[in-house]
Amino acid sequence: MQQYDSDKAARVWQRVRGEGQGLELSELPSLAAEESALAALYRQMARAHPECQSLARDCSRSAAILRGICLFQEQQPGKPAPPDAGVRNGLRLCCARTLRCISAYEKLADHQEYGCVFRRLAEGKKDHVCKLLELAGAGK
Repeated sequence: MQQYDSDKAARVWQRVRGEGQGLELSELPSLAAEESALAALYRQMARAHPECQSLARDCSRSAAILRGICLFQEQQPGKPAPPDAGVRNGLRLCCARTLRCISAYEKLADHQEYGCVFRRLAEGKKDHVCKLLELAGAGK
């Protein structure tokens, strides 16, 4: 008789409900490469259309954010640390704590009086997470 695997059951129910059928984290490196290629194309187009330069910056930021996520996902205990591990670990710690703040603010977002304040704080922290991931992925 097989033992009940709650993780496997949860994944089955996610598929039944249509959840979790998007990109996997393992696909992020190729998505980051696509964003980088798009940024390069926008930089070329900026010669004729200068407004494309801001699109190139946005794509470069997106690529760096994706690389930051990949970096945080691949670093595991026992794995050799890169030379700038202290900085990256600091960024990872800041990111983890900021994500906890976001979670707390989102739980308070339904507060009758101050819900709008908590939603705004959560959105601001989401920008912080993006910046932290961008910083982590920019050096890679």
